[in-house]
Amino acid sequence: MNYAYVYGGNDNGTIKILCPHACGKCDCPMGSSWCSSSSSGYVGKVKIKDNPRFITVPFRETKAFEKLYNQRTSVERMFGDLKNNYNLDNIWVAKMARAKVFMDLSCIALIASRLSDAASKEKSNVA
Repeated sequence: MNYAYVYGGNDNGTIKILCPHACGKCDCPMGSSWCSSSSSGYVGKVKIKDNPRFITVPFRETKAFEKLYNQRTSVERMFGDLKNNYNLDNIWVAKMARAKVFMDLSCIALIASRLSDAASKEKSNVA
């Protein structure tokens, strides 16, 4: 009926998914009898390594996933900022060591600019 399954926990690389009607998450017109003859509804186990891009740990509808996703997007925003504003997408140096030095200097410049922005905001809030 196109309802999302409910996360039932993970165990040694396997995620348990449950029928949403049996868990009380939705009111399926067919009930839980169409997906399983059991009174607890459908209980499926899926291995994470079968399709790691689709089956994630932590499960997508959990708070832990939201926290991890927000951290990932903030890192991606920082990488985008380094590429666009600090020219890290187009480095023209001969050796990898020089590219690392260029990247380190760009990161130091980014941190210094963020610290100066925070200090100026704090100074304006005090005044």
